[in-house]
Amino acid sequence: MAKELFRPLYSPPGYKYKDAKALGMLRESETYWIRVRHPASAVCACKGKRGMPHTFRESTKTNDKSEAKAQLQEHKKNLVKRHANGGASVSNQTFSDMAARLRRDYEVNSRDVVTLNFRLVHLEGAFGIRRMIDITRD
Repeated sequence: MAKELFRPLYSPPGYKYKDAKALGMLRESETYWIRVRHPASAVCACKGKRGMPHTFRESTKTNDKSEAKAQLQEHKKNLVKRHANGGASVSNQTFSDMAARLRRDYEVNSRDVVTLNFRLVHLEGAFGIRRMIDITRD
């Protein structure tokens, strides 16, 4: 099994990875990366991967191993939490749950969260505790 917290190797400029590896010239990244296997049932923010098992990789953007471990644990905790909320109890999700997921998606994809919050504040006041399946066009 692959390591979940690692510092990837890369080739120096002007060399292909294969050639640099043969010459022993691979360099190790200064920042730590996380690698987590998402099961098919996981509700994650990975584009185009919902409903399929896949491997999630992301830079922690830190050189400190303890901070990187904390980010890895947070990612795992959020994945379990989303899995619990998105599994069999989808019919019990409220508008507020879906608004929180939408905010998370905006943050992950670097979209304008301020505008989204401005638009959702009124909707959450009206629909906040209602289940999503109970909200219709009528």
